[in-house]
Amino acid sequence: MSRIDTIIDALYKTKLLFESHGQYPHTLREVSEALAAARELKALKPVAIVDHNHPFSDDSVYMIANYEHSFPSGTKLYALDEVTK
Repeated sequence: MSRIDTIIDALYKTKLLFESHGQYPHTLREVSEALAAARELKALKPVAIVDHNHPFSDDSVYMIANYEHSFPSGTKLYALDEVTK
């Protein structure tokens, strides 16, 4: 299980717990918002890859549209929605 899956699972269980006890409506709202945000993060696709093993430079960045399959072991970079709007 990935770290984001662990976060989503914990938030989902917390939401179910709050719903079943009918308590803390403001906290339930916050947990629901956090769960939705975590699910959005999980759905993000990488926009570029840093290739740490490229022979011509220390860290070469490639747009993922062109190089996704060429550098599967590189560090994937993601753009959060605040950056892309």
